[in-house]
Amino acid sequence: MMSTHLENNSRSFYYNNHSQENPHDYASDINPACLEDINGTIFYNPCLCMNEQASTETPGYVTIFSILAPIVSAIGIVGIITTIIVLSRKSLCTSTNCYLIALSVADLGFLIVLFPRFFERHLTNEKQAYLFGIFFNYARILMTTFLSASVWINVVLAAERYIAIVHPLRANMICSIRRARFVIIVVYIYSFVIWIPYFFEYKVVTATYEAYCMGSTTFMHTAPWLFVNSKGKEIYRWIADCTLSAILPFLFLLVLNTRLIYEIRVSTRYIRNNVGLDHSMQRVLSNEQLKISVMLVCLIIIFFVCEAPYVVMNAFLDQNSFDRHTFYIFWYITILLISLKSCFNFILYCWFSERFWETLKLKLCFTLCNEGRRNFSASRTSNFSGIVMTSNGSRRRHDMPEHVV
Repeated sequence: MMSTHLENNSRSFYYNNHSQENPHDYASDINPACLEDINGTIFYNPCLCMNEQASTETPGYVTIFSILAPIVSAIGIVGIITTIIVLSRKSLCTSTNCYLIALSVADLGFLIVLFPRFFERHLTNEKQAYLFGIFFNYARILMTTFLSASVWINVVLAAERYIAIVHPLRANMICSIRRARFVIIVVYIYSFVIWIPYFFEYKVVTATYEAYCMGSTTFMHTAPWLFVNSKGKEIYRWIADCTLSAILPFLFLLVLNTRLIYEIRVSTRYIRNNVGLDHSMQRVLSNEQLKISVMLVCLIIIFFVCEAPYVVMNAFLDQNSFDRHTFYIFWYITILLISLKSCFNFILYCWFSERFWETLKLKLCFTLCNEGRRNFSASRTSNFSGIVMTSNGSRRRHDMPEHVV
């Protein structure tokens, strides 16, 4: 993160840059067009914002990101909500589905908090943009909390699958719904606790200055570090952001899923050799083995591809290593990949499942059929229920109460 200081100056307010801090942290706070590097010090210069808006076009990578990222996130949000609705049915109440719901909630929370970030460039003035930056300083802590919870629930799911396949006799005792709910609570508490220090990282200070390029007085907000020891901040960030939230979970997933693939292959080979199955059953068994193996391999690849840039961004990149545009291209790609990972989670775990699809079809059919029956009943009531027979055999209209069907 970046240590910041506010100085009342006739020209600008500057962000005092300690050399080891990561520039991507203020990327979410301020429009990068407003930052000026003078002798190693990053200045916030509102005139640059106005000059860039007046004299330059939006970079192509920003345009692509501003179009692609909201679409990806919106699709992910719709898919995750659908997943939660389907998995919440009582007929699907299992320990695994409890984890899947918790995973969906974590990914949904991440995407919802991230979604407003895509529209920051559409804010009408710099004061709104800076106020949004203050909001996002705290909102991104919730993002990292949801992201950490999502990562560790992935690990717990891998561990449960491992127990179910390698130790099937103990699975019924270990993999219970009650225990799953307890583990979910522990994971969410852990994910929140490790990010608590970041809530106290900033304080907001309001100051006024003469905006020489805008000819008016405006408000600026600064967020100085709570901690003084920058080395300690770097160590804590590397442990919490990289080791505990990316490297360690990836190693767990790699080991568990590799072991699972091996055990599935051994079990399939044993069934083929020792159980009398016809050709069609063997083909079904092979297809199931292939589908599970592909899902597990995809999980490892997606986790690595989507998380690796995030780890590199947090732990290893230095703002002096790249020019501003190169750095922000990398930052946009990182955010897009993290969003894709949240979208892919429900695809891998739920949409590969035939039972999930059958339940979804039943849910949609139930809703549509009920709607059709209601419309048909309303039409029939409107057309026929108002006709009654009189004592002499003639027919006459009779307006029936609305609640009669």
